[in-house]
Amino acid sequence: MICWATTPVGTFHALVDKACAAESAVTDLGQTIHCSVCNCTTQEYCWQITMFRGRPAHDIAVAIGIAPSLPEPLIEGRWEEISPRAQQWRLIGIFPPAIAETEDAPLLERPLGLTGRAKPYPA
Repeated sequence: MICWATTPVGTFHALVDKACAAESAVTDLGQTIHCSVCNCTTQEYCWQITMFRGRPAHDIAVAIGIAPSLPEPLIEGRWEEISPRAQQWRLIGIFPPAIAETEDAPLLERPLGLTGRAKPYPA
């Protein structure tokens, strides 16, 4: 059940707290999760939600007119999670075909191309 607070920020914090508590309670990363596009392990699901939550960070920055930026360890971690799994996720319909990025593209941009997003990335 969603706990609606009196403000949007309060509701967001309540939902984050609930999600963090649920994730902290996980004891079996190999347990099957039934998702809309596939069945996967809890570990695979965590990788997917990390990827899905990271992409909007870029979009929100573009939408409000600031340069997209994330801490370098987060950028590296997202790349390490997404790059080896992108083709598998593409095969089950999570991603469209990849958009080629140049070899010297910033690491912040590479996951976007790998997940089928062409420049200029949509806001």
